[in-house]
Amino acid sequence: MTDQAPVAIEITNLQFAYDGNVVLRDVNLRINAREMVSIVGPNGGGKTTLLKLMLGLLEPTAGEVRIFGQAPADVRTMMGYVPQHANFDPKFPITVRDVVLMGRLGRCRLLGPFGREDRARAAEALATVGLEDLSNRGFAELSGGQRQRVLIARALAAGPEILLLDEPTSSLDAAVENQFHELLDRLSRILTVVLVSHDIAFVSCGVGKVVCVRGTVAVHPTAELSGELISDLYGRDLKLIRHDHDCQHRGGTEVGPSEHPQ
Repeated sequence: MTDQAPVAIEITNLQFAYDGNVVLRDVNLRINAREMVSIVGPNGGGKTTLLKLMLGLLEPTAGEVRIFGQAPADVRTMMGYVPQHANFDPKFPITVRDVVLMGRLGRCRLLGPFGREDRARAAEALATVGLEDLSNRGFAELSGGQRQRVLIARALAAGPEILLLDEPTSSLDAAVENQFHELLDRLSRILTVVLVSHDIAFVSCGVGKVVCVRGTVAVHPTAELSGELISDLYGRDLKLIRHDHDCQHRGGTEVGPSEHPQ
C-alpha cells in the first residue's frame, strides 16, 4: 500500500468579501500534491479571487488557506504563477533567457549578476518547455504560444512545488492549445498544477477533478461533468471539447464530444 499524497492546498470554511460584498462563501477545497486541477466558472464567479487567496495576495474574511500546511505568504517561493498576459514593451530588448531568469529573483543574491546556479535553472526550465534553442531570441519576436511557454519556464526556474496558471489558453489557437495541454500533463507528474479558466472546454484528460466556482465552490471528478452540471454553472448550454492526445497513457476519461463551446 502506498502512502497518500500530501495535501498541497487546503482551504477551510473560507469566505471573502470586497467592501462588504461577499464574493466567495463556504469554500472548502483540498488539492493533493502532484494533482492537476482545473478551476472553471463564469466571469465574475470568483475564480481570480480564489487564485489570489491561494497566492496570499488577499486575506480571507473568514476561514483559512494553507499551502503545505502553512500560510501562503510564508511559502510564496513554493508557488509559481503564470499570468494570462505578459505586460511588456515590445521595443524593450529583452531575450527569452532574461525573462526566464526573472524567475530566480528572490532566490539569488540582491546585488550582482545572476550566478551559475541561476543560469543552470533557467536553462533547465527552458528545456522543460522545449524552448532551449530560442534562449537568445528576443521575447517580442515569439508567437503567443511560445511566450506562454516562456512564462511557464520563468515560473519553473524558481523551483516551485505548485504551478498556478490564470487563463493560460485564452490567446492560443487550437493546434498550439493541444501542445500546451501535453506540456501541462507532463508537468503534473512532478508538480501540483492548478489551471484557472472561464472556459469549460479547457478541461483535459489529464485533469483529475474540476473545481466549479460561482460564489461558492463545488468539486467534481472530471468524469462527472455533464450537460446539466455545465448548464447549472454557466446558465446556458455548452459542449465540452475532448483533449485525448494522451488519455490512454494517463488513464484519462473522455469528458465530452469533440466540439467547442457554443
